[in-house]
Amino acid sequence: MSLPTAIQPDDATHVCYRGKRLIYFGGCDYYRLSRHPKLLKAHAQAAAHDGLGTGASRMTTGNHPAHDELEASLVKFFGCETAPCHRRRLPCQHCACPSGQRPV
Repeated sequence: MSLPTAIQPDDATHVCYRGKRLIYFGGCDYYRLSRHPKLLKAHAQAAAHDGLGTGASRMTTGNHPAHDELEASLVKFFGCETAPCHRRRLPCQHCACPSGQRPV
């Protein structure tokens, strides 16, 4: 079995593939926010303050004040009643769900 031609990163938003420079929309980082200077700074500050770890769901490892702060910020930003955040698969993949409805 042969593998596909390798994609070479070029910069934060482009790759080189078969001699062509292309905008990259693949993978989990298609907006390339993982390289955004503000996010890198915020990540470093959070890691210095809270440490790093894999964690688990809030039901098993407990709530953290950062969860409440994030949800309150999202409610204000989106102008909705609730914005429950949850983890899915990997700890680095967070999903915010702005919602105007209350849980059933």
